[in-house]
Order: sequence, then structure tokens, then C-alpha cells
Amino acid sequence: MESQSWFKRLFNSPKSKKGRAKPRSWRFVPKFQCLEERRVPALMLRFEAPTFPALTITDNGIGDNNLNPGVLTYIGSYGNFFLNVTSVISKPVLGDPNSFAEIDLSSFNLSAPSGGTLTMTAADTGFIAPIGGSNPLQFDTLFGGTMVGVSPTFVNFQSWANADNLSPIDSPTTVIPAGSTTAGILGPFGPPSYSDENNTLFNRGTGPYSIFCQANATITGSGNVSFDADMIISGPPALAALGDFVWHDKNANGQQDGGEPGIPGVTVSLLKNNVLTGATQVTDANGIYAFTGLIPGD
Repeated sequence: MESQSWFKRLFNSPKSKKGRAKPRSWRFVPKFQCLEERRVPALMLRFEAPTFPALTITDNGIGDNNLNPGVLTYIGSYGNFFLNVTSVISKPVLGDPNSFAEIDLSSFNLSAPSGGTLTMTAADTGFIAPIGGSNPLQFDTLFGGTMVGVSPTFVNFQSWANADNLSPIDSPTTVIPAGSTTAGILGPFGPPSYSDENNTLFNRGTGPYSIFCQANATITGSGNVSFDADMIISGPPALAALGDFVWHDKNANGQQDGGEPGIPGVTVSLLKNNVLTGATQVTDANGIYAFTGLIPGD
């Protein structure tokens, strides 16, 4: 018969001289992939809004319009918003391993013809700057921009650093890792323009750390929000001193006048937020004392 079942065709393979089918041999060839090819880029950007699934973009991934490592650009729509994030710039483009780490949100533009609420989160991990630096590190955040819209149109901003190198975008739902350091929220700000900054001290661990930020914008009616933000972690701040004189105020006017001598042997206690720190100094023979090695703003 001319026709054969697929089963017979499969097993009627080329035969040996004795008429028996040659046995088929199979060899498993594993495919190896280097770790660098499987590495998930650390620099990530995520947009979230009510009723819409989150949109997550990774450095050099789908949706990133800039193929340079450390520079992430997104231009497109999300839900009922149009987004033009000119650049989220991180290492290795910005920063200096010997002195500071930085993430720069350069020109974030959001427009919504019918209003809405949007959350933007940007994060990067693996920061090591400053190499050899001691704790605490200085953590500065700068934020400013403009907006157009009817009340209540507003935006707020917050940044964090995490000593365990954790990212809030590691999971499908954005979660700020516990134990992250922040100076608090900037805003909320309303139209037409705004600018603010804050700073805090960050104690990193022995390994790399992460930096991330989040902006929440609400637009009522047709409007837009634009802003720039910069987060910098640098070496320990310059230390300060506090002092310096205890004297006999003879006329009780609260001022040091000529002829009013210093008082030796007085114990002076250092307070923080009106609470004793336990640090003390004793005035010298001239009534002079000084607390040194203090962290500004602490």
C-alpha cells in the first residue's frame, strides 16, 4: 500500500544489512548562559494608577527609549495619562565611586486630558560610593517643578536609601522595604510652581545599598505636572562644634559685658530635642567649654 500510518513511517527508519532498524541514539546537549546575560537590570521605573495594571520598565528593556546603561527614558501612554520621562539617570553615568552616589530624574512630564491619579517609582541597587567612606553618609534630595490644573491638583515626593540593597520594585506590587532611611515627604505642592529639598543621615552596611524615590500626582480636569528631582548620597558631613563660655552675669541682663568673668569648673550637659544625651563638658579656668565632633542637624 502506498499510504502508511505515521507510526509505521516513524519506525521504518533506515535498516541495517540484516534488515533490522538501526537504533536511534539521543544526546542531551545543555545550553549554558552566562550570568551577565541573565542579569535583571537594577535601574527600574514603574507607573501605577487605580484600575490599571502596573507598567514596569527596566534599563535597556522593553519600553526604554535609551540604550545607554544607566539611562532610562520612557515616552508613551499609560492608562489615561501621557508620559514623557526624559531620563532617569543613575550609575555608571552619574556618581563617583570614590565620593558620591546619585539618581537624577531629569524632566518628568505627565499630562492627563481627563484627570486622574498616578504613582511613579524609580529605583536602583548596587551603589557602593563613597568607597572607604565611614558612617553616617549625607543623603540630600532636591525636588521642584511646575503644574497646570484646577484644584485639587497636587504632587508630593519622597526618597529613600536602603542599607540591605533592597528595591521596592522587586515584586509585582510596589512595597517600600522596611528599615529604609528617608528624610520624609516633600509636599504636597499645588500650581503653579514649587521647589523644596530635605536631607538626612544614612547609615549603610558593609555591602552595596539602594536608592529609590516615589512621586504621587493627582490632576483634576485637564492638566499636567512636570518636575525634576535629584538624590545624592555623599561622604560624612563636616563635623560641628558647640560652645563656648559660662560667665558671671553680674547685672543679670543676659549678655556678656566687659568685666564679667568666666566661671571655672561648671559642668555643661548636651541636649538633643530637649533630652539629655549624656555628653558633658567642664569649663576650664576661664569658663570656656566645647562639644566637638558633632553632626550638623543631629
